[in-house]
Amino acid sequence: MFRPFTVALALLATPLAAQDEHAGHVAEAHGLHLLHPWTRATSGDTALVFVEIANEGRAAVTLTGASSPAAADGMLAGFRLGEGEGSYEAVGTVPLRPGASLELAPEQLVIRLDGLTQPLQKGGHLDVVLDTSAGPVAFEASIEAATARHHSHAGHAH
Repeated sequence: MFRPFTVALALLATPLAAQDEHAGHVAEAHGLHLLHPWTRATSGDTALVFVEIANEGRAAVTLTGASSPAAADGMLAGFRLGEGEGSYEAVGTVPLRPGASLELAPEQLVIRLDGLTQPLQKGGHLDVVLDTSAGPVAFEASIEAATARHHSHAGHAH
């Protein structure tokens, strides 16, 4: 007698569990969808933040900058290789047309935060705000190992 009810409850819970699985890995605002934000543990005063961004809205959006309560300054920065040394330099604004996606990743386009107030410890989180022409998008970046090359996907599956 309770078996159909139990099965129905299990089926309803599955989509909710899937949503919870990504709850800390997704931010949405102004038609923008941010997925898997992360950064690396650091003992220095600079952090690079990586995230997948999709414009699911109907209008173009321009990424204009970034900030964090844990840093004195933030910006969009691009990787540059010069004289055998890599560096990240400010790029100004980045347009994102409707339906387009952009991945901020190591040695590519990133969010650079300077003047960190404290070291970033693996397993923690960093509050970040992406500034856009449509308004700010707040998100929480997972702090991975100092040598990480990508988001670990720990604690959830795809």
